[in-house]
Amino acid sequence: MKKQDRTKRTYVTKAIGTLMAKVMKPALNNRSMNHSQLILEWDQIVGPELARYSQPERLFFQTPKGQQEEGTLTIRVTSGAALEFQHLTGLLMERINQFFGYRALTRITLKHGLRVSAIVKKTAPLADPARQEKVDALTQGLPDDMRSSLATIGLRVK
Repeated sequence: MKKQDRTKRTYVTKAIGTLMAKVMKPALNNRSMNHSQLILEWDQIVGPELARYSQPERLFFQTPKGQQEEGTLTIRVTSGAALEFQHLTGLLMERINQFFGYRALTRITLKHGLRVSAIVKKTAPLADPARQEKVDALTQGLPDDMRSSLATIGLRVK
């Protein structure tokens, strides 16, 4: 029986940001390159504080095809942060245009709504008391940091 030639796998830890482009590519194929970059780099462009309450939704250019100038960006913003974003539209436009390296945007429109990641996020189910007692008994005598980590895993595994 012949041995099959297999490529050697390397188990190297990689940052998730380096893998995101490969994962997001099929979902972003029907969007422009600028819009794809904007979605992937949104946290870095506007900063983590503003990114928590917003998400770029649509990038539209009214110029003839091929020219991506004087565009309009629609941003989905949570209702509580909409007023702040309205006041910061000039700054946001400046940051986004700086990111692209040219005057890509001339207008920003805000749309009220939840971020997609906020809608998808699920809460962890509460553990029943019997399971909690069993996990406590199994982790008894371990160092505190290890005990809390194993207890968290034990309560979530079904």
